[in-house]
Parts: sequence; C-alpha cells; structure tokens
Amino acid sequence: MNYVIIYAHPNRDSLNGSILTETLAILENKQDTEVKVIDLYADKFNPSLFFDKTQLRRNLYTRDDTKDYRDTIAWADHLVFIYPIWWGRSPAILLGFIDKVFTAGFAYRTAPQAIVPQGLFKNKRATIITTQNGPVGITRLIYGDTHRILMKRQVLQFCGIKKVRFFEIGKSESMSTSRFSQIVLKLRKLFLHN
Repeated sequence: MNYVIIYAHPNRDSLNGSILTETLAILENKQDTEVKVIDLYADKFNPSLFFDKTQLRRNLYTRDDTKDYRDTIAWADHLVFIYPIWWGRSPAILLGFIDKVFTAGFAYRTAPQAIVPQGLFKNKRATIITTQNGPVGITRLIYGDTHRILMKRQVLQFCGIKKVRFFEIGKSESMSTSRFSQIVLKLRKLFLHN
C-alpha cells in the first residue's frame, strides 16, 4: 500500500513532529508499504489561491506549481494528515493546500447533467491525526464537530474517499513521556490492523 503523509506544523521539534516521526517509522516497517511525506512548511508551500482571466479556476488541476503534489496524491492509496487544531480548524496552510491541489478535474469532476460532483479518489482511504490543547471530548461538546465535518464530508468524501478515520490527541500541552508512549502504541495498532 502507498501512503502519503501530509504534515502541517511549522516546528519539527514539536509534538506533531514526534507524531510524524513515529508514524513514518510505523509505516516504513509495515510490509509491502511505501511512504512519502509532504511537509507543507518545509516546502514553504504558498497557500494563497490565485486565478484570473489567463489562469482560470477551472484549470487549476493543470498548474505546474502543484503538479508534484497532485502526482503524489494520485500515487497514494492512503492519505495521512498530521496537524494541530487551531481556532477549531486545521492550519491555514493545509486549507490552502486543499484549495490548490484537491481541484476540479483532479479530485472530483462535474458532469453537465449531474446534481452532485463525482469524487475521483474512490479507492483511497484517509487517516487524520490531530492535536489540540483542550480535552477532545469537552472541545467537541462545546464547539461541535465542525472540523470533522469539514475534513470528512466536505473535503474527503466529496472527493470520493469513503473510509476516513480520526485519531485525536487532546491535552497536547501537558504531554508526558508515558502518555506519548501509549499514543505511539495506539498509532501502531491503528496502522498495523487496517
């Protein structure tokens, strides 16, 4: 199985960076698996979307500046997102990545007579690993599931990915070594039994 990890955190020496390192190690030790990493901050990815009369929105899927990203996503069977929750959502750099890469003609297509666009990622899966300062249950109780709905329904399922799972880590500011070890064990189970 081919995995691509889409990492969206500015500091590799963070909890998110440690999660990336551990996830990469788990997947690289999995039999018959290849892994690639898209590190949006290391790539200095520009999240600003631009189109005009010469660079049309409907032609975003042909842009040279996102071709390598599209090729990597097309190659992958399983997309793994790793990022923090800031202001109840993913970092802006990841939202810009989705705007510029998960485009019509690549991630989905519209037919003249169709009511709903057709997702083109039907044979892919996704795992979303997030961190946040507050406890996951309390945050969801107070603020709802807006982040999950956005990523699962409005982005991934819209693009045809039906199998989407979340691995949410709360209280990330007070992470102890023993708790992190437990999280790594859970990540190992998550990826080795899928």
